[in-house]
Amino acid sequence: MALAKTQEKPYASTSSGITIRGVGIGILASALISAWITYARTGATTSDVNITHLPVSLFAIFILITSVNLFYRKYTNSKGLSPSEMLTVLAMCLVAAMIPARGLTGIWLGLMAAPYYRGTPENGWIEHVQP
Repeated sequence: MALAKTQEKPYASTSSGITIRGVGIGILASALISAWITYARTGATTSDVNITHLPVSLFAIFILITSVNLFYRKYTNSKGLSPSEMLTVLAMCLVAAMIPARGLTGIWLGLMAAPYYRGTPENGWIEHVQP
């Protein structure tokens, strides 16, 4: 009996799962998304760009990464980012899109400013709370 030839998978490389490259791109994309959301909420005072299940900022950045990956794969003879690396980037960006408005800048920045904003001589925050 002859053995059937096995087809080579298009992404059958040694970079399966979470890679340094995927995490690095995920960190850069997460920082960009966090900066975008923070600026939209505090600097530009626009509507929330992360209020939906798939935030607009994440969608735009991920489409940009996917487009660059497709062009890189088409015009060079490289495989580009593997699907597992793209999923790593997406997962990191999903978490990063919720932290700025819901957990960090939405609450924490307000808590940092509260002693200065709400401090009066009557409540004594100027002497006891402010550094």
